[in-house]
Amino acid sequence: MGMAMTAERTAKLRKTLLSSLVGAIVGAGCVAGLFWLAGQDLLDAMGLSRIVLAAIGVIYLLMTAMIGFGLAAPRAGAKLLNVADAEELVEERANLGMSAAFTAALGLTLMLVALARAPGFAAGIVPGGVAMAAVLLLFAAATLTWRWQKRYDELSQQLGLEGA
Repeated sequence: MGMAMTAERTAKLRKTLLSSLVGAIVGAGCVAGLFWLAGQDLLDAMGLSRIVLAAIGVIYLLMTAMIGFGLAAPRAGAKLLNVADAEELVEERANLGMSAAFTAALGLTLMLVALARAPGFAAGIVPGGVAMAAVLLLFAAATLTWRWQKRYDELSQQLGLEGA
């Protein structure tokens, strides 16, 4: 193995670690901030499973924000996201935009479900019907995503299947 290959691996590892660290710090800060805004009474009433569900929803919304940032500013986004260069972000703008929209819908739906009023959770701040409507809309959107498959090339489809 040559020195150039070792240097390239080190640079990729450094980028991955830095991106992971920044993501973890931002994610933890956002989740902690939202928990602080929610207040201790609501968190106590939610219980662990609803808190975890809401936190996962926040993570999906943060992923959406990062993808949106990459699409809005491809040069800066290429440094933050796991892409080869800014040109790749520009080329994949339509596909990434649809993926970001679905990811946002998923995150919002998870948060609405976590905060929905239910028989065992009277302190919920979202009406149950709103959360159910969000779930049904998300299911409809997920069904429509099957139509998107033709937009992706074989490599992207295979990567998506392996990633899932």
